[in-house]
Amino acid sequence: MLNIPQNTLPDMWTYHARTAPRKTAITCGAESITWGEFGARMNQVCHALAGLGVQRGERIAFVMSNTIEYLVLLCGAMKYGACVVPISTLLAPEQIATLANDSDSRFLFTDAGFIDVITAIRGTLTHVGKGGIFSSQGEDGCRSIRDLLSNTACEEPGIALNLDDLMNISYSSGTTGLPKGVVYSHRARAHMGMTYAIAMKFGPTSRSLLTTPIYSNGTWITLWPALLTGGEIVIMPAFTPSSCLELMQQHRITHAFMVPTQFIRLMAEPRFRDFDLSSLRMCLTAGSNMSVEVKRQVFAAFGPCLHELYGCSEGGATIITPEELQQRMASVGRPTPGFDTRILGGDDREVARNEPGEIAFYGGWMMRGYHNNPEQTEAATWRDEHGREFIRTGDIGRMDEDGYLYVVDRKKDMIISGGFNVFPSDIEAILQQCPEVLEATVIGAPHPLWGETPVAFIIPRHAAKAEAPAIAAWANERLAKTQRIAKVVLMDEFPRNALGKVMKRELKNALPATLD
Repeated sequence: MLNIPQNTLPDMWTYHARTAPRKTAITCGAESITWGEFGARMNQVCHALAGLGVQRGERIAFVMSNTIEYLVLLCGAMKYGACVVPISTLLAPEQIATLANDSDSRFLFTDAGFIDVITAIRGTLTHVGKGGIFSSQGEDGCRSIRDLLSNTACEEPGIALNLDDLMNISYSSGTTGLPKGVVYSHRARAHMGMTYAIAMKFGPTSRSLLTTPIYSNGTWITLWPALLTGGEIVIMPAFTPSSCLELMQQHRITHAFMVPTQFIRLMAEPRFRDFDLSSLRMCLTAGSNMSVEVKRQVFAAFGPCLHELYGCSEGGATIITPEELQQRMASVGRPTPGFDTRILGGDDREVARNEPGEIAFYGGWMMRGYHNNPEQTEAATWRDEHGREFIRTGDIGRMDEDGYLYVVDRKKDMIISGGFNVFPSDIEAILQQCPEVLEATVIGAPHPLWGETPVAFIIPRHAAKAEAPAIAAWANERLAKTQRIAKVVLMDEFPRNALGKVMKRELKNALPATLD
């Protein structure tokens, strides 16, 4: 009998480097590299890590800006068989140290933009030994990445990966509590890349724009299918509406992932109509809820290319195409190929169609578990009648008769006012229709009579003209009695995580203990 093939994502990268060496692979700013150069540089990383004595599955942390160097190091370490740990650059220094320590990372790579942060926490990194920190040029006593890779071989390292080897630990950029380390195998990431490549029609002629940080798990929704199919990737060092539009036009971008806030900001750009975006074949939104009103605006502005994906970092997703969206604007689609979705009631039994309950996923790219946290792994697990282990999302949704999912809200965000369940997303959808509102988010504030009451935070479309009482009155005329807003707070910007999701915990911390 033949051995079972172990085709991993790095195997596909090697294939493209060998078969299309002169084809452009990655562009960032003025720098571009071909697939042949990408392959050679990944091989250099492999040989360098071997020289450091890195073992298979050993953790390597990354705290870096969006650059070609970052992607080369990340993919090279994966190809070598290390387990990579991309860490958010939005975190405080102490939080970065906590995640590096929690992941048991032995080495850490950074760049000039974050060398001060890493220097400040150097003494608190419990697993990174002396000489284990590398920066681009060897700044401030770190070892130099350039020196590490100089004079290393470009030939294939001859490493045979197994699909069940660990590939990475992703720390969720969630909006509550300390992020948990989500552990993935090569099998899970390869399945994810293939699933999304099919669902969003990636191919060798695709030109994908990365508008979000490389460390973000959401960015990988389009990164892996782009690399899997041998397309071209254009990296944005940092997002601005004008530079995004310029890059889309200049590089004839076909695929782009953006969070709802980015779509809103693009459409608000005064020069939006001046750009030729006719090359776009697929625009994806994910990471946080996009209201029906904004979806309609995106269709009008970009044409019928919007896809929406709903899922969780732990594994599982639904996706809806533009054709389906036009018929079901409020839905987030059906499970991606290879996945099953269940809706669970309060007794952990499945509910009937169109009844709300907690969303749970089962399928091919689920996590192996939370790193060093079997208790939380078990708490996030639901088992069906066959013993299959589903991942609980903590989100409330319902599924219609045709299998389309509708996300009602996050379980933790639900407001209980006077004994009634009030979902912030319902109020936000109404607020988004107000002419004076650019963005809206709603939380529950303590109330002495009702227990909780809705409070709306608003980014106004015209700051100089906006009046909080007028917006509250406009909305309350259109809301049910149990949904009515007690207060509107005007803001210039919301506190957000890496994918633009509003950090509602920070908004709650800014409120008084109770509202009269």
